[in-house]
Amino acid sequence: MEFDSFKKYLGDNRVKKDELVVVFNKKKEQDSYAFFSIFSKERIGAGQFALAVLVNLICGILLFVPSFRKDLNLTFFSKSLWQSLPIEVYISISIGLIIVGYFIWPKVVSGFYIFISIFKKKKKNKNK
Repeated sequence: MEFDSFKKYLGDNRVKKDELVVVFNKKKEQDSYAFFSIFSKERIGAGQFALAVLVNLICGILLFVPSFRKDLNLTFFSKSLWQSLPIEVYISISIGLIIVGYFIWPKVVSGFYIFISIFKKKKKNKNK
């Protein structure tokens, strides 16, 4: 709230007027500040939520598989381990792959449009 005081105190441009809310506690009759915090506006979007779900799924699977494998005395690459896994693990893996696709899809589409535009340019130059 005290933009000028914090700008003087910090001596740099971390605090920007009308962008950040600054909360502080100043000791009485002293020039120093006891503590301060800078709060900024942040929007949590679908990408951050999807990434949190993906990390949670990966961690859950990584914590489950070793204990499951130990009970059956199987190696990670054995066919019988993958056949004996519960359906929930496969559902989690599927959701994880869909989330990875969610992050990769925009790159795939933009790459496809770039490829098409290059192909059209070559075809146009070939017809001339």
